[in-house]
Amino acid sequence: MTTTEPTPGRAATRPDGARSRARILDAAEQLLAERGYAGTGISAISRASGLPASSIYWFFQNKQDLTAAVIERSAEAWLDDLGKADLEGQPGSPLARLFGFAMDKSGATLPVFGRLAILLALELGDRDPDTLERLRKLRRRGNELVGDALEGALADLGPDLAARFGKELAPLATAFAEGGLLVAQFDDGVDPNRLGEDIEVALRAIALHRAQQETR
Repeated sequence: MTTTEPTPGRAATRPDGARSRARILDAAEQLLAERGYAGTGISAISRASGLPASSIYWFFQNKQDLTAAVIERSAEAWLDDLGKADLEGQPGSPLARLFGFAMDKSGATLPVFGRLAILLALELGDRDPDTLERLRKLRRRGNELVGDALEGALADLGPDLAARFGKELAPLATAFAEGGLLVAQFDDGVDPNRLGEDIEVALRAIALHRAQQETR
């Protein structure tokens, strides 16, 4: 939801539109990265942005809505860079190259927006389906990029199987990558530099197993 229009039910007094909204998002992003979701309040965002709380509530219904907007802005920019990356000529399969680029870009850690998305989803449960759908939309876009790369990595299985398993296994590939980067934060036994390669080996084994099961 990237808009300078007021949230439903708010007065239509525009406090400097897009520039004010950007200031709020900038301040919220910095504080959420430093303090986490639970440790960041609207009052602190107001002080950091230099705007009154009333301006924040003009754009965002509550802290959940603001946090979702921070996640959307960061994730969309990150996915744009990932989608435009020229990975041709680099070693490895398409999936390994994509994961390698993503890990370099994130510093081999789970990006801040990824951590916030997990925390927000856990906080919401099933209570806010609209916000959850915003998070799911971002995941679907990421899965499409991963699925295209996985299809290329499985090209030797033939175009039909590669296309099918690229789509079917993309969410699992994303989950493997997120989980591995999260665990690497506190377990030095996980090598982020090998994570993409290991994920591809595991996914290839799953694809081959499923294909063999279907021919029996």
